[in-house]
Amino acid sequence: MDEICYFNLVDIVKNELNYGDLGEIWFRRHGLSLFAGRKQLQSDQDIPLLMETKDINGYIIVYAILGGHDVSTKKTNTKVKKNNEVGGPNKYSLNEGTTNPTLKEHIPFNTPWRPKLPFQRTTNPFTAVEVRGQERIEGGNESSGDESDNESDPDVVLSEGDLDDEDDDDLFTENVDEEISSIVHRGLKGLGGDSLAVNENEGQDDIEHEYLVDNDADLVSSEDELHSEHDSDDEVINYPVFNLNTDFQRPIELSLGLKFPSVYIFRKALRYHVVENDYDYYLLHNGSERVSVYCRHRCKCPWVKGRGKLGACTCGEKKKCSYKVHAKKCSEEETFQIRSLRLPHNCGWIDHNSKCTSLYLAERYLDYWRLESETKVDTFQKKLLKELGIEVGYYKAYYAKEKALKMIYGEADEQYKRVWDYAETVKKHNEGSSVFVQLGNVEKPPPVFKRMYMCLDACKKGFLAGCRPIIGVDGCHLKGPYPGQLLTAVSKDANCNIYPLAWAIVEVENRDSWTCFLDLLVKDIEPTLGNITFMSDRQKGLVEAFAIVVPNAEIRYCCRHIWSNFKLNWAGEAYKQIFWKAARAYTKEEFEEHMKEIKKMSVGAHAYLSVIPTKHWCRHAFNTRCKSSMMLNNCCESFNNTLKKCRDKAVLSIMEWIRRYCMRRMFMKWEGADKVEGNLMPAALKQLNRAAKESRNCQLLQSDLWEFEVEISIDERVRVNLDKKTCDCNKWELTGIPCAHAFACILKKRMDPEIFVHEAYTKEMYKKTYSSHLKPLPGPKQWEKTDYLQPLPPPYKKQPGRPSSTKRRKEAGENEGRQSVKRRGTKKTCSNCGQAGHNMKECKNPGVSRPQQRKTKQRKTATTPAQSQNTQESSISD
Repeated sequence: MDEICYFNLVDIVKNELNYGDLGEIWFRRHGLSLFAGRKQLQSDQDIPLLMETKDINGYIIVYAILGGHDVSTKKTNTKVKKNNEVGGPNKYSLNEGTTNPTLKEHIPFNTPWRPKLPFQRTTNPFTAVEVRGQERIEGGNESSGDESDNESDPDVVLSEGDLDDEDDDDLFTENVDEEISSIVHRGLKGLGGDSLAVNENEGQDDIEHEYLVDNDADLVSSEDELHSEHDSDDEVINYPVFNLNTDFQRPIELSLGLKFPSVYIFRKALRYHVVENDYDYYLLHNGSERVSVYCRHRCKCPWVKGRGKLGACTCGEKKKCSYKVHAKKCSEEETFQIRSLRLPHNCGWIDHNSKCTSLYLAERYLDYWRLESETKVDTFQKKLLKELGIEVGYYKAYYAKEKALKMIYGEADEQYKRVWDYAETVKKHNEGSSVFVQLGNVEKPPPVFKRMYMCLDACKKGFLAGCRPIIGVDGCHLKGPYPGQLLTAVSKDANCNIYPLAWAIVEVENRDSWTCFLDLLVKDIEPTLGNITFMSDRQKGLVEAFAIVVPNAEIRYCCRHIWSNFKLNWAGEAYKQIFWKAARAYTKEEFEEHMKEIKKMSVGAHAYLSVIPTKHWCRHAFNTRCKSSMMLNNCCESFNNTLKKCRDKAVLSIMEWIRRYCMRRMFMKWEGADKVEGNLMPAALKQLNRAAKESRNCQLLQSDLWEFEVEISIDERVRVNLDKKTCDCNKWELTGIPCAHAFACILKKRMDPEIFVHEAYTKEMYKKTYSSHLKPLPGPKQWEKTDYLQPLPPPYKKQPGRPSSTKRRKEAGENEGRQSVKRRGTKKTCSNCGQAGHNMKECKNPGVSRPQQRKTKQRKTATTPAQSQNTQESSISD
């Protein structure tokens, strides 16, 4: 024929190829797999697509389905050539010699496909048929297919020391276990009818057939398959896919044909599987295209460290571990698929696994460290032994913790670059908040981070609205990658609970840093500056900073720190009791009496305490305007103890932890205020109950309507005025809560004691303190972007502090007879007399003047901008 169209092609298949009961004709589109590119030939419009499938020899392949539902899927090779003389795109002519095309059997549509090397033999119900000229050969062993399909995959090579894989025919055994007729029925569902039957050929019942896959494109689906013209429900080959988000949360299960998004996910899943099942492996092949894994303890041969695998087996052991996993990259994809799998081990289990690295432990227990970041390393070791059955060393567990925390909170260096962005974000979402960043070395960029101060607007308003005007200030060490000091300012609410007000990260605790911190704090609480009382523990530089910033404010010193210094020279229970009696005395007369007793015990102790002004540490000299008898800086100590959970983090992680802590705490306090019964807070009621018990021993003598004389003992009497709310014991005026003497007078008048309590302890003031709420912040990705210079981390500086007190105290004479370790090849030379054989400690000769040695010029070392910090530092506030 000179031309070809749809009807010509149908006529050729029916008449010349003897398929009279032809139902449908299908073909595979060029460049696509069989699943993705299968298309039915229905009209002349499909002829151009059919002609595009022509191979280099001019042949095309079509698939015929019989109309009577006796299906025998045939692959037909037909050589065609486009006729340029015929007008129109749908007319084609056949070349000569195409009337007798070759027919051969083809794999049904939805048969599980397999790679080249591992294959399976199974009984095939179809008959291999070839047509040569007018002869028809049935059931022959000859095949016109490519003989190279039976060759092994050249990528999988058994090298020296590898196992002889004679049993690799196990690939996809679990998947290829159905009759071919049922597979064809599913693959052509909806295309060839409801019921499909196999076309039986005469004289051929059972013929052994090899099912091989020509290339990787026929083994796995591609992106084009997901967008094929036919519904995906027609495709029943759905190999399991490893889910990165869910499968790592449960025990890893490997199966034949399992797909992984990438080789990295496959290696990670394999590592998880190894540790969970108590075995080890080595990588025979470990590339971007294939990964072959064998048991590390497959035989008794020694491990070759230089080569990183087992050498050729020389032990002669007959029973070897047959464990093997082979995965290969899919064509034109990053997907990895398990092609061969033998999981059973016969080599026993191990308690030390080389694949259980610190990175593996960090990734696996990431959620655990996010919730339990304060867990100690030894506790983590016990947890690993219990859950994994593996003994992990201390340093491996320690590095696992450090890596996990770094994954959670990010790199410390990167956080310093975003301090400006964080400051702008806080001020935008919490209007009125104070966030200041101070840099050093600004004149010679790049700048270096120096300080960061924060006082949130809700904390500021709550303090001014309902807290008593007393603030404790203190500092604590930071233990992160860049050590520093964390300065805090803490007040007390109506229930005597701590109330965080402001905090700052500084380079070191000295006069300059404290002056900067107090100056910013005073600007935030300026409306109540005249009535503020500060409590401190006399840190270095803090006393001088108070004199510079708030010279007229009342300053109290923590008595516990005074006692810590006092007992260094005057220790003992007697000194302790008399010291605390003097400090707690509410009246001057009582204080002087205790001081006389101290003087009798030691004149030096009396002189030491007399140097410290009484207004800083004695209750009788405290100012009564703050309504607090606080003489310990416990509020700051309690807050510092809370901050232990974040003191080992980076700068922004610390700031965020404190902000989130305050936000959560303020809401809980505000929500719990409605559960309080009555007008007073529980702390004030507790003081009243204590006063009620002590008032039973008081004898009253009333002078007028509001004044009383209260006798406590024969030689002790006090005056009480209920109208002015005063008592000679000074306790009522100092704390704002009636003392035992006043409580007895109130009961005498049959009045409610709660109306005589200062308003600072009421429920109303408590609710005002926590009525302002902190606004939430977005994540780091949504922070504001600024154009300020990104600072570098501060230079490392060893922080001052107390020496370690954990060293064991040696007994007297313990070091006698101790000999120092001698160094080989060296002789002692005394630096005192210059003689050999002894050193300066052992020298008994008088000092000898030695000639001064010439000083050599030291070689200069390069320093980074962060190390050579400029002395002139400027403060930049956003």
